[in-house]
Amino acid sequence: MEVFWNEYWQALFGDLISPQKRVSLTYLVSAFIIALLCLTLFSKYSIKRAARHIFQAKIWWSATAFADYKTLVINTFILKLISPFLLAKMLVAIWLFEQLHWLMPDKPEPNIWPTWLVVLCFTVFQFVLDDFCRFYLHRLMHKWPFLWAFHQVHHSATELNPFTVFRTHPIESVLFSLRSTLSQGFSIALFFYLLPNQVDIYMVLGVNVVTFAFNLLGANLRHSNVMLCYPHWLEKIFISPAQHQIHHSVAREHWDKNFGVVLACWDRWFKSFHHSDPTQTLKFGLNSDTKENHNSLLALYLLPFLQSARFLCVEPCQLVVKKLKAVLEKRRV
Repeated sequence: MEVFWNEYWQALFGDLISPQKRVSLTYLVSAFIIALLCLTLFSKYSIKRAARHIFQAKIWWSATAFADYKTLVINTFILKLISPFLLAKMLVAIWLFEQLHWLMPDKPEPNIWPTWLVVLCFTVFQFVLDDFCRFYLHRLMHKWPFLWAFHQVHHSATELNPFTVFRTHPIESVLFSLRSTLSQGFSIALFFYLLPNQVDIYMVLGVNVVTFAFNLLGANLRHSNVMLCYPHWLEKIFISPAQHQIHHSVAREHWDKNFGVVLACWDRWFKSFHHSDPTQTLKFGLNSDTKENHNSLLALYLLPFLQSARFLCVEPCQLVVKKLKAVLEKRRV
């Protein structure tokens, strides 16, 4: 039990140290510097006013912010408990590697590509596949009502701060963990089958170099009160922090827009792309007439199960009963 608690505290506070986590101090400091530059250069704020804007009490000390912090603490505990039962990336990679050999027993010819090119291709392929899978699962979380019941926990935040990224239901966390395992396992298996003995990845501090650059260049501003817009031509390639803030907007014209994480091409291809507008004032949260307190633990953890059960069981049963009544009424006539 002592080992578990030691690992739990390491996992909880390790997020602030590990460069593999978006909220590590390195990325938080870089986001703060970028936010200061953005506000002073483009919005003409003084440094003092810019700092006050970034560290507003309603952003960091509000009920919605404390709900973010609570989910971080609780979800870390839950995921630590269930992590031994989750699918392992290397297990997936080994199984897929064996299936490729079974489907195509004739191994490819020895590779004549230079190693640096193989590593570059693997780095880019793994990143692109992982980014697409994140986009598509995120899209499904919005399009399928029983998944939206869990994903709306994240969208219930009425103010955004970098720790809002942890405001997720454990079911969603498990789904995204499975997504990562499958996409990275497939990448590893495919490249080890096609290009054995040369597979490696360009990394910085143990992180894919592309992911490291994404986190370093202001990823934490996606969940913040600083609207960092890119030029329109660049937003067609990369999702800006302001575009993700639009994704959190309650305005009807922003619903189901900008599902992407890094690359914008997926949203453009699936017709969910929306440019940012630095003149807009956005309101965040759920566009709902219900009176639930979405910052309570009941709403964050139990309400999604009730809502998903309604979508999966109650509503289909009601539809069947309605159709049966219609058939019986016709027979009576």
